[in-house]
Amino acid sequence: MSNKFEQAIVRILKDDYPIEIKTAAIMAEYKQSQRAMLNELSNKIGNIIDTTYNDTVIHK
Repeated sequence: MSNKFEQAIVRILKDDYPIEIKTAAIMAEYKQSQRAMLNELSNKIGNIIDTTYNDTVIHK
């Protein structure tokens, strides 16, 4: 996971909340981290598709 994710987990664990709240916050942070990674991957795939399209169709 990313350093940002790890920092968020450390911050959550240091908070003075019940374990149930900490667990829910960690789960939410994990889901958000997954979404960010999938979005980044989607953008990279989109860029590859755009580049391939431009190289094969436009430059012919």
